[in-house]
Amino acid sequence: TAFNLVQWWLVTCVALLFWHGVARPDGSAFAVRVWVLAVVAAVLADGLTTLGIVSAIGIRGMRVTWSMVWEGLWSGSLTAGANACFGLVALDVVTVDWLGIWALVVPCGFLWLAQRAHISLQRRHDTLERLNAFSERLGSRLDVQEVVGDLLGATARLLDAGECELALVAQFGGTGQVFRLVDGRVVRLETSDDVLPAPCGPLDRGSRDARPVAVLTEHLVDRGRVIGALTVRNRLGDKGAYTSEDARMLKGVVAHAASALVNGRLADKLRQQVRENEHQALHDALTGLPNRVLFD
Repeated sequence: TAFNLVQWWLVTCVALLFWHGVARPDGSAFAVRVWVLAVVAAVLADGLTTLGIVSAIGIRGMRVTWSMVWEGLWSGSLTAGANACFGLVALDVVTVDWLGIWALVVPCGFLWLAQRAHISLQRRHDTLERLNAFSERLGSRLDVQEVVGDLLGATARLLDAGECELALVAQFGGTGQVFRLVDGRVVRLETSDDVLPAPCGPLDRGSRDARPVAVLTEHLVDRGRVIGALTVRNRLGDKGAYTSEDARMLKGVVAHAASALVNGRLADKLRQQVRENEHQALHDALTGLPNRVLFD
C-alpha cells in the first residue's frame, strides 16, 4: 500500500510538472497541441510507474531483463495513451453537452467485455501451453520419484495452489504413500490408511449444486482401477476458490499423471528384475557367494 501510494503521488506530480512547465495550457483547452501534450504527460507518468514496479521487483531479488522492461514500457504507453485519448473525448462531449455522455457508455461496455474475453482467452492459451509442456516432460520420465516431483510442481503452478498432495494406494506401491509439496520440496509419508479423499462435486455452471470450492481432488484411474488421488488446496492470489475450469484442468493433469506413474512403476519393476537376474547370474544360488562367472 505504501509503495502504491508513493508511486501514484510521484507520477501525479511529474505529470503536473510536465503539464504546467512544458504544455502551459493557455488559450483554448481543445487545441491540438494541448491534447497531444496531455497524452504525452499520461504516457510519461505510466512509464515512471513501470520503472518503479520493475525496480521493486529487482530489489526483491527477482531477475529483471531488458525485455521485461521494454515490454512493460511499450504496452503501458499504449494503454495510457488510449486512456488519455478517451478521457479527452469524454471531456469534449461533456463540454458540448453533458447529456451526450450516454454515447460513450456503449463503446465503454464493449471494450470492457472485449478485454475480459481477451484476458480469459489468453489465460486459457497460456494454461494449455504449460499443460502441453508438462505432458511432454512427464512422458519422458521413467522413474516414479521423478514423475511425482514433476507432477506436484507442475500442478501447483498450473492451478496456483499453495498446497499440493498425491496419495497412492497400497496396491500401486506396496504400501500406502502420500507425497506432499512443502516449500518446493517433495516430502514422502507412508501410511496404513488406504482410504483416498473423495473427488469434489459438480462445478459446472449448469448444475444446481455448482459452487466454487477451496479444495479440489481428482482420482487417478488406470484401466478402471483407482490408483491414487491428487489434491490441491489453499489457492494463491485473489481468486480464493477453484471453479469448473480448474476442475477440468486438474482432470487433464490427472489423465497424463496416471499413465506416467504406471509407466514409471513398470520401469522400476524392470530395473529391479534386471538387478535380481544379474545377481542370480553372478552368485551361487545355495550360498549366495560370488560364483566363477563373477570371478572371471
